[in-house]
Amino acid sequence: MSNLPESKGNRKEEILEMSRQLKQDEGVEHAELKGFRSGWLKTHIITIPLLLFFVLTGQTVAGAGVLAVTAGFEFGHQLEIYRFTQKKSHLVQSIFFASCAILFAFFAIMETQGWWG
Repeated sequence: MSNLPESKGNRKEEILEMSRQLKQDEGVEHAELKGFRSGWLKTHIITIPLLLFFVLTGQTVAGAGVLAVTAGFEFGHQLEIYRFTQKKSHLVQSIFFASCAILFAFFAIMETQGWWG
């Protein structure tokens, strides 16, 4: 029984050593994840009023640009989740958002170049 705390201490040191060898810092990873979540939320909070403004003022090109960027962001997000989980729902979502990003970007380019009807 007296070896129990020592074995826990040894195991902790082994884990820390493995982490050092992999050059991973869980604190940095945690901060990056929190930053991503915060950025995701703020991006969507900014996007919604912008889109409403563009729709109400008839600025479809600007709205399409904002939607293309937002859909591209979501595509990357869903694709990374799919790569980690291998859940088909995330693959379907990533394909959907990639398609939206391409279509909105195509529309914005067509409209600004005068190629649209």
